[in-house]
Amino acid sequence: MTPAPFRSDALQALIGIGMGHAADALSDLAACPVALGVPAVARGGSGPELLMRLGGQEDVAVVSQGFAGRLHGTAMLVMPCTGAARLVALLLHAEADGLDTETRTVLTEVGNIVLNGLLGMTVNTRGQHTAIHLPAYHEGSVRALANGLPPDHRAGIGVPLDVTIGAEVIAGQMVMVTTPDTLAAILADAGVEV
Repeated sequence: MTPAPFRSDALQALIGIGMGHAADALSDLAACPVALGVPAVARGGSGPELLMRLGGQEDVAVVSQGFAGRLHGTAMLVMPCTGAARLVALLLHAEADGLDTETRTVLTEVGNIVLNGLLGMTVNTRGQHTAIHLPAYHEGSVRALANGLPPDHRAGIGVPLDVTIGAEVIAGQMVMVTTPDTLAAILADAGVEV
């Protein structure tokens, strides 16, 4: 069963606060202003459906971070490989040379910062202790990413993310996939009625 889409200003506000903290950390890292915008309200759906909505034939760069405890699942920062390479180039004040080892390392740290902002405001609320795992970097097709999800991760939220550095905006997507029970608990903690 696919959860019904939902609209939540409260959840968007919580995620926005987390992205504000992440933007501050990225600004310090890059020694220039970085803004992280959440331009749309989070939307519900199954994990594979959320990923397949990203569409496109271009391979994507993904930083994933699992979380475990009473609430468990996986959060991902997903963006086209070209956008990911450009993001790292802007952060390092360098030319984009594709996704080499250094670029992947920086992107993994960026994902770690962004996903900690997301998870800190959604799964570590109201005294819930949740262990957040180390980030992992992946590259490949959206279809392969969707097919690689655990079978019990049938629920999730997708959050468009705009990373602004100077006059450039790099578009990405944060996706959290989890079990229906964990998603229901996250939404209840955020005051979302589904």
